[in-house]
Amino acid sequence: QIPSATINLIKDSNTLCSSSFNCFIHFDHNDFITDIAGNSIQEFIAFFLTDLEKLRPLIFISDLYGPNITRFDLDLENGTLFLKFDEVLAFGSLDPSQITIQSAFNSSLNYTLTTPSLPLVDIFDSFSVQLLNIDINQLKSTPGLAKNELNTFLTHTSLLARGTGPSPDTAVPRVNGFNSLQASFVRQDNVDPVLTSFNLLDLDSGSIILGFSEPVDPTTYISTHLSLHNTSTGGGTYS
Repeated sequence: QIPSATINLIKDSNTLCSSSFNCFIHFDHNDFITDIAGNSIQEFIAFFLTDLEKLRPLIFISDLYGPNITRFDLDLENGTLFLKFDEVLAFGSLDPSQITIQSAFNSSLNYTLTTPSLPLVDIFDSFSVQLLNIDINQLKSTPGLAKNELNTFLTHTSLLARGTGPSPDTAVPRVNGFNSLQASFVRQDNVDPVLTSFNLLDLDSGSIILGFSEPVDPTTYISTHLSLHNTSTGGGTYS
């Protein structure tokens, strides 16, 4: 069995084992393998050009399947989504906007990300995606969604990513209720929200609008804990 890391390197190469015509085996006859009696394999010597055909695979099966996500983690505190694939991706082929986060294996409670395509500058099989604030806030504020591993599942279209194999080599899609993937780890937000703006004070209607760094729960608002002052440092007050 060839290690998966080696397979990924081969898939990434356009000149090595992309077909049976550029794929030949070489071995150290002294250390490669022995028979039951402990005798080393004989050194391979090609007397004719046709002998070289013995070094090529009789059957060559190319990469038939696109990349498949095998694990994902969601970190709402740092706003990152970690994706692990079973093979390397082609340059510039990861599009997080094809991902939907849902509350169960089969669920209509979901949110599709808006974070755009990433400019991949190297070949890897795992990625940490920095989500847009709109995506982070939507996931934080939706009840029953992405609160822990039990209600965080992922689906995506085939346009999420592309492997390094022959075109199109698109990602194996994950479909709601069929092969949705459950999160391996979910970190909830433990950072206190920050008051970012005092948007409106309407003395006619008696309304006030405040802006925060992230979604807040309006049911927890306690009006008696908010006060107005005639200077920024205090002074006359009304609460």
